[in-house]
Amino acid sequence: MTPLYEQVTIPSGQSWGLLWRELEAIPFIWHYHPQFELTLTVNARGQRYIGDHLGNFEPGDLVLVGPNLPHTWSASERIDETQPMLAVVVWFSLEWIAQLASVLPELHSLRQLAQRAGPALQFTPQAAARSAAMLLQLQALPQAQRLPLLLNVLLDLAGDVQARPLASGARKLIAADGQQKRMAAVLDHMHLHFREEIALEDLAQR
Repeated sequence: MTPLYEQVTIPSGQSWGLLWRELEAIPFIWHYHPQFELTLTVNARGQRYIGDHLGNFEPGDLVLVGPNLPHTWSASERIDETQPMLAVVVWFSLEWIAQLASVLPELHSLRQLAQRAGPALQFTPQAAARSAAMLLQLQALPQAQRLPLLLNVLLDLAGDVQARPLASGARKLIAADGQQKRMAAVLDHMHLHFREEIALEDLAQR
């Protein structure tokens, strides 16, 4: 099955993205994008598909997916039927990690975490529980206060030496091509100006 390219748009004035998804079910959408994706699943049990990996997940599952690696989660079973499933998704780029580590040497371990995350990493239950407690606070915080909390999460996960790679190296990752990059510029423009009338000529020029 050919994965869909997902255009991840980081909001203006922010350096990383947060998606807070409350769902009755987690649909199967096989996709990829050039950003890292850290996903915490709450109140859900189902299957995850990452590259050539297929596995079951339980509530509190925490996985970091590397860039351009096809993936999806799929679930229809809620642990508490009175509450929705929740997926807390964080997106960030390799450039973001590199810039942080170059300016702040104390964050060098984030480079190592990024290198290890190419085939995706499933974190140990202990590390996942610590990180979940912090990730679940993100939505309620002002934007500027979210960043220190996210850095605490990533630094803690970088120290989880028992985190397990999920996909094998046998599957070739999908590389971003020139057409994809050109379309990304168009989609970003549409996202930023979705309340306005956008001329087709303007999009074609971009």
